[in-house]
Amino acid sequence: MKSLKYWAVLAVALSACGRDDKHGESTQPESQCAGVTCPAAADKCHVAGSCDAAAGVCSAQTAVQCPARQTCDLSDGTCKVASLCASVTCPAAADACHVAGTCDAATGVCSAQAAVPCSAGETCDLSDGICKCTSVTNSVVVAAAEAVNPTTIQVAKGDGLTILASGSVDLSNANGGYITDPNGALQAVPPLGSGSDYWFTNFAAPTGVHPELGMTKSLGTYSGPIPSAPYGVLFAGVSANPSAAISDFPDGFVAIGASGTITAPSDGFLFLGVNDITESQGDDAGAYAVSITGCAR
Repeated sequence: MKSLKYWAVLAVALSACGRDDKHGESTQPESQCAGVTCPAAADKCHVAGSCDAAAGVCSAQTAVQCPARQTCDLSDGTCKVASLCASVTCPAAADACHVAGTCDAATGVCSAQAAVPCSAGETCDLSDGICKCTSVTNSVVVAAAEAVNPTTIQVAKGDGLTILASGSVDLSNANGGYITDPNGALQAVPPLGSGSDYWFTNFAAPTGVHPELGMTKSLGTYSGPIPSAPYGVLFAGVSANPSAAISDFPDGFVAIGASGTITAPSDGFLFLGVNDITESQGDDAGAYAVSITGCAR
């Protein structure tokens, strides 16, 4: 027969398990949260409440706790250093060629305004804030005896240059003379019967026509910088080689004359010359005085 002490211990054990000592049924109160759904967090900086099983009531939502000098970022719910720029307005740009400073979130101080950055040879235009070419004028001498004359002027693709020329050159100095201006217009008629008269009558286009004052005659079928342009006309070209020969101009040449322009077809160096048959500058003499206005590179 079990002792009274045994039955007393058993009763305590059953009571601790939430069951009565007669029927084994639970004596714990039922949860009141069945069917209760607590509202989702209001935003990423709050944590949703939880249901109290005894009362069936959701607790209040709690804010994400951040360390000192940090605040919760609503975009991602992480704690970040609090910005000191909330009430700071940085001064507007001083002009179109400056960029306004920005506020440092950690200090609340605006950075200095920065100038609009421009490439070499360009300056910022205060009227529109656009970087534009700084225009300069250079003077050079273009000798007829040189196939191409270096100007040492460096250009970038798209640069526009304005070129003015004056003076005269002689393309047949040893054979009676063939003197032209920068447009290629004849300034003096070669003596009849001279080597110059014979050549330019029979081989310069239009052929069969004696040279006359003010006339222009082109290279025709002969090779040269610009065969279709007049003898003696001033031409321009751009080469990547600062010491270029006549064959170093993949984009060819542009006839300029006494006044004209060229748009650089590529990055490189500007060269000028006097139009004549290739490798026939041995009897050429004289030079043009040329001014070139364009970007300072």
